[in-house]
Amino acid sequence: MTVIAIIVGFVLFESFLLFFGRLVNRPLDFQYLQNYPLFLLVIGTGLFTGFLSGAYPAWLISRSQPSEFIHNQISKGNKNSLLRKVLIGFQFFISTALIIGTLGILRQANYMMNKSSRQPEA
Repeated sequence: MTVIAIIVGFVLFESFLLFFGRLVNRPLDFQYLQNYPLFLLVIGTGLFTGFLSGAYPAWLISRSQPSEFIHNQISKGNKNSLLRKVLIGFQFFISTALIIGTLGILRQANYMMNKSSRQPEA
C-alpha cells in the first residue's frame, strides 16, 4: 500500500507541477531522480512507513493463538485506550500541520502571482 501511495504521489506531483508552473509564470523542473539523497529519502521513508504499519499487527497476531486474539479483543474493552488516545492525538497533530502548510503554500503562491516583475529602486 505504501509503495502504491508513493507511486500515486509521484504521478500527482508530476501532473500538478506543470499546472503550478503556469500558475506562477515560472518554469519548474525538479530533478528528483538525479538527486539521489532526496530520492533515497522518499523511498526509505515509504519503506519504513510500510514496515511500521504492518509490524505491530503482525506482532500482535503472532504472539497468541487466533482464537485467543479474537476472544481477547471482544472482552478487552478499553484496555488500550492510552495507545488509542496517543494515536488520535498524533493524527490530529499531523492534519493540523498539513493544513497550516497548505495555507502557507497558498499565501506564497498568491505572493508570487501578485508580485510585480519590476524591482524597487534602491
